[in-house]
Amino acid sequence: MVVTFSLLVGGAFLLLVLQSSLTSATWSNLSVRANDVAQLLAGEGIEETQSTLAEDPRSGEQVQVVDSSNRVVAWSSRRLRGDPISALRPAPGKTAKEQLPHVPALGDDDEVLVSARGVEVHEQSYVVLVAAPLQVQTDTLRTVGLLLLAAAPLLVALVAVAVWVLVGQSLKTVEGIRRQVAEIDGRRLHERVEVPPTGDEIAALASTMNQMLDKLEHSNNSHRAFFSDASHELRSRCRHW
Repeated sequence: MVVTFSLLVGGAFLLLVLQSSLTSATWSNLSVRANDVAQLLAGEGIEETQSTLAEDPRSGEQVQVVDSSNRVVAWSSRRLRGDPISALRPAPGKTAKEQLPHVPALGDDDEVLVSARGVEVHEQSYVVLVAAPLQVQTDTLRTVGLLLLAAAPLLVALVAVAVWVLVGQSLKTVEGIRRQVAEIDGRRLHERVEVPPTGDEIAALASTMNQMLDKLEHSNNSHRAFFSDASHELRSRCRHW
């Protein structure tokens, strides 16, 4: 139960960390892409930017360039020629980002991350919008989650078997000590239990049992000597009488 609970908590924490890491990496990639397109737009102009976007489509990333009148003037895919995919309008040189539940222009129902970069070209303001769906991150999390769920029972079973074997070995040693002590009676107090060379609590138990047997043997010898002396003294007195 402890191992199962630990695996569940650890798996949930792992998925949260993985989700945060994947989302952070996606934000970083979108920001870099937006900055690259903004530099291309500032250096080459709208026509060259449109040509480059059309020739260099990137899987999972969609780009729009929106002017100050809210018109889409450049795009990486024809389906993005219509309305802007986001209302983000940062000032030139500034960046902004948002997470949208759905962008119809991208043709799916996944959540979408959007990074925006403002740029000024010949005293005209533009905004570069770069979007990417969260489908890849969602699929990755689902796959990792399923693998964890599939591996957890096997890992719990392996731990259970290991604990069973290890505890069984320890208890077998304890049972051996118990059996040896149980076989020692008053006529065999000179015998001692075997101390395992493990140096652990079981070895300490065996040593303690041997110390107890030493005390019992010494006490028994003392009693025997006392009774022997008393018997001898009584016999002597009887003869004297």
